[in-house]
Amino acid sequence: MKDEEIRVGGTEYRNYTLLQHKRINGKETSWSKEGVRKVGGPVIETPAHKKANLRRRSAAKRAAVGGPLPDELRDWREKNGLSQREASHLFGLSEHAFQKYEAGTAVPSGAGRMLQRLAREMPEVLARLRELAQQPSSDD
Repeated sequence: MKDEEIRVGGTEYRNYTLLQHKRINGKETSWSKEGVRKVGGPVIETPAHKKANLRRRSAAKRAAVGGPLPDELRDWREKNGLSQREASHLFGLSEHAFQKYEAGTAVPSGAGRMLQRLAREMPEVLARLRELAQQPSSDD
């Protein structure tokens, strides 16, 4: 862990960077986690730190398990004229989950990555998903 002291008013804070490690799919991955804390106090992960930390962790996981980069997913969706809502519906996801994939703060599951890959690489799969999305589901 690396600390750097800063003073705001009369309070002393430290920025910190912590290197985290995890085994994913048999591969050792690592990413840095950042935050601030009052000297002698608990760690504070600001919203900006939290988002950046999620992106770094997701990038490490994506490197281990594969899957589209956030920009690739967004470009594919826009190229095919889909909104995030439409794309999430085609893949059986919540709109919030799809937003997280495009923001780089989450990585799709194995089945989700495979379905997205098929839809990206085989236009007929995307066409069939669109057809299925128009039909009432048997769950209704």
